[in-house]
Amino acid sequence: MDTLKDSNCRKSFEAAERSHATLAFIENENRTAPLGYRVIFLGDIIDRGPDSKRAMDLVVAELDRRLESRLILGNHEAFLLLFLDRPDERDLVFDHWMSNGGLAAAVSYGLDAARPYLRIGDAHDFGRMVVHGHTETTSGRPEVYGNRIALDTAACASGVLSTLVIEKNRENLFFATKPAENGTEVLSVSYPR
Repeated sequence: MDTLKDSNCRKSFEAAERSHATLAFIENENRTAPLGYRVIFLGDIIDRGPDSKRAMDLVVAELDRRLESRLILGNHEAFLLLFLDRPDERDLVFDHWMSNGGLAAAVSYGLDAARPYLRIGDAHDFGRMVVHGHTETTSGRPEVYGNRIALDTAACASGVLSTLVIEKNRENLFFATKPAENGTEVLSVSYPR
């Protein structure tokens, strides 16, 4: 079986005038080439170039079409995976990824680069109260701030699941539950101020 190696595919996508020609060539190869060869992609498919999503979509199509083909991850794919897999280090990884070309990849997947990235603890006025999970509260209880309500009480570790009930013309109601032998036990009910 013949092997084609594409080293640092991203660099082929850095210049817009070259990227479209390269993408068109790969798309044509995907449609017309016989199945008697495989492609080994040597990483750095995403970041820096304007078409990261399209480039990765083509790589995935090639991997699906030719089961012997392989993608060896580069450091730019590693940044993305670290960002997704390590929520406890997400801010550090995000900053590092963005400073190494990640913004171009994120934009190619639909991120609005003109919209500012806000950290969960920012005091930004969203124009309304934002309710969120995802980032565990330090107290292990729901936390109410001037611009947001944090509900993540680490249910996966503590077993305590917090819920906020919002009804029009009524006070918001928090309640926390945990699994019990006969169903669910309500631990607390409170009205946030």
